[in-house]
Amino acid sequence: MFSYELKSIKDAIYGICHLRKAALFPLIIFAMHHFAHGGCPYAEMLRLNESRNLRSRRLENNDTDTVLTKPPSVEVDDINTKLSMLPTTYISQNDFTNGTLRITLPGRYVLTEDISFAPNSAKDDTNWRDKAVECCKPRPDQFSSNGGNYPDVPYSLGFFAAITVETNAVVIDLNGYTIEQSVEHALMQRFFSVIELNSTPFIPGQGPRNFGDVIANGVNVHIEGGTIGRSAHHGIHGNGNNNVKISNVKFVDFEVAAIALNGVHNLVVQNCDAWNRKDVPVLGLFAAGVFMHRYTKAVKEKGVSTTLRVQGEIKTASDILEELEESIINVYEDIVIKERKWISKKNHPKDYAIYHNDKGLVDGNAYGFLTNCLGVAIFGFPYDEGRSGKKHARNVKYENVTLHDLQADIREVVTLKRADIGKHVTDALGGVLQLRTTEFDYPFKPIVITDNDDRKAEYIGNAVANAQIFVAKCILKGEVPTDDLHLPTGGNKINDDIVNWVEVGGDSINPERFLSNLTSKLVPDENDNGYVCNGDSMYHVNKGIVGFKIDNSDLVRVNRAVVKKMVNHGRPGSNLCGEYDVSHKGATQVGYGGASVRGFSFSGSKRALIKDSSVSNLVSINGAVVGYDIMTNSSHIILQDCNETELVALGKWGQNPITAMDALGARFNNATTKCQLRNPCFKQTFATSGSREHVYDSGRENKVARSVC
Repeated sequence: MFSYELKSIKDAIYGICHLRKAALFPLIIFAMHHFAHGGCPYAEMLRLNESRNLRSRRLENNDTDTVLTKPPSVEVDDINTKLSMLPTTYISQNDFTNGTLRITLPGRYVLTEDISFAPNSAKDDTNWRDKAVECCKPRPDQFSSNGGNYPDVPYSLGFFAAITVETNAVVIDLNGYTIEQSVEHALMQRFFSVIELNSTPFIPGQGPRNFGDVIANGVNVHIEGGTIGRSAHHGIHGNGNNNVKISNVKFVDFEVAAIALNGVHNLVVQNCDAWNRKDVPVLGLFAAGVFMHRYTKAVKEKGVSTTLRVQGEIKTASDILEELEESIINVYEDIVIKERKWISKKNHPKDYAIYHNDKGLVDGNAYGFLTNCLGVAIFGFPYDEGRSGKKHARNVKYENVTLHDLQADIREVVTLKRADIGKHVTDALGGVLQLRTTEFDYPFKPIVITDNDDRKAEYIGNAVANAQIFVAKCILKGEVPTDDLHLPTGGNKINDDIVNWVEVGGDSINPERFLSNLTSKLVPDENDNGYVCNGDSMYHVNKGIVGFKIDNSDLVRVNRAVVKKMVNHGRPGSNLCGEYDVSHKGATQVGYGGASVRGFSFSGSKRALIKDSSVSNLVSINGAVVGYDIMTNSSHIILQDCNETELVALGKWGQNPITAMDALGARFNNATTKCQLRNPCFKQTFATSGSREHVYDSGRENKVARSVC
């Protein structure tokens, strides 16, 4: 064991000369990587590969675990000239039969046919009804703890990608073919990327659970020549990647983003086309039900005696599990077995009421192309925090990229909050306890409570909410297995007050049964009604839909990018939280943001040139529309020879005090500095309930030209 810090070639040579021979080889390898790749401050580990058998050992390096393995057979310093030297591996449908294809060796990987990712499917099994709920996930024998190929912690979320890139020097040649999630897998695995450029989808310290201290990053990666199809989240996703080129790719039927790369350095996206999915059969609540199943089943198998009283009826663990399984199986039957587009209202009315997605659009934020600082992009539009902040994306280039027909129906999920811990109320895996949702066919009819007036509302529950609260009760009693890596409980914020309120529902002589009594306990402030607004089903800040979302990204160039035909069908913000400026703690903009549409947004970014680009036919049914939105403390953003036409803020539901409904060609917000608008051609903005302007500038030292067309 040793610890060191390399600052120069001289230091490296000195260190090598004073080490025992046994320590010489790993330090040489570390030094080679350090100088070849610029000594990235976040990527503390060096990911080098040996042939087919990966063996790793941990070294103590400043109290941080570092993974070192043997070097790859091909060293790649010049991504544009050396990748052609890589050995070729041909991949087919058979390579995905058992799950994610983990790329851990440098090479050129070439598709030989269309790929539909459907591991551990139950669809064609005669006993599908017995296997549907457990389908599509890794089998117990596939986890590394049982000798399998998949590490327990990240894959406890299921197969989160069709392909992971976990090494240096990889070309994925789609070869004119399509790779996508199957309909079955997209239903049952709602968190997914077709290609994940890491070994896990979250960096250490983030996500719904602890994902460990080590993440393997894809470096020097080319993805080219084909179609990346259906995905419940992203087409391509990654964290902390370096030297990534994506060219001549069509992104079809993603739900959240075509490309989302956080903390990427040296990204080139060329000649790509993208549009999102329009046949999403379920709302986000369905994912919460699928995740809660594993907890409910584990508790039931443990044989606990805990019960949950709902409207006077005592429900055992078996009752809760059976109700939840029936709900999931009913949806599976309609969408997968009978291949229906929607859940059958006639055959499965209860499931239709809570999951039905009437427009077939994603019910959360949707983006075309996103770059961001290292880590999740779930909070508000970020500020640049300087050297004290997170690692920015850097050197980003988009050229000849088109995004069209991006649509979403963003739904606000109002959640309870707890003053004692200063947090919102979620289940064990971070899903919001949705008490204030209503039926699609009856938008003012609550599903989980009896009345929209908190002073009259009692808990009546549904399959998912009952499972969330029952599992929480078991967690509070210490009855959820603590030695199961697949059952993290840290996200649970459902406390005894909430459980007790649920269990007195239906007791006509007990005043504690009303929701207003619960909220006054959770937030004992008479001026606060106990809710948090402006979030989605996972408590992500609602930000609307954005074509190119460029956050905490420096040195960006966009040439000939086109954004057209975007529609946000979302409703205005709820009045449950009053006329707030900021309700959700993670938000950075005033009011409700889920109904907005932006062609381009820049937040906390520096030095960008957007040239010869256009936005057209952007529509918000109930919010604001901005063609080019320069936000937070972005600086030195230049728009040159850019066009805008037909931006429409309909204001269908009328004016709303917390939801802006303006139509603006370009907006430079008040913290922006030294930005420029050169030779614009802006025309045709329309707003029924808000202001309409070609250019709005409230920043400092910005130079804004008038429209020249």
